[in-house]
Amino acid sequence: VKYIGKIGSVGKVGNKVDWKPRRSLILNFLDKSVRDILSSGRSLGIVKPEILDFYKDANGRCRYKFKDADRSQYDFVCREWEATALDKRYPNNFLKVRQKFLDWMQKRDTYFVIGTTTGADPTKMVVAVLYPPKLP
Repeated sequence: VKYIGKIGSVGKVGNKVDWKPRRSLILNFLDKSVRDILSSGRSLGIVKPEILDFYKDANGRCRYKFKDADRSQYDFVCREWEATALDKRYPNNFLKVRQKFLDWMQKRDTYFVIGTTTGADPTKMVVAVLYPPKLP
């Protein structure tokens, strides 16, 4: 493992669609709750959400409503690149975006990477969505 400051490499996964090593990495870094991420002082963490809704707010931003393992409910902006790109590709058809990021994601073993900004009142957001297939 080579460290640069607090960032380090944990290994190489490769680029073929093999979720076993990816799932292992996800589970090694899984946080119980958003509260655990925030109280740790880290700016990134991974949670297993119960997705309640995926919608656009009045400002046109994609958002997720979800619960974490503590059963706390959140409503975060989704800055995930794939959702943003799909939303731009179908500017007049949010149903296509919603079908993938709500309906389809609920059929997967979905995880959110939660990110925060710095400051007195940090903004919390979904910065990435990891979606391995559900285990049989």
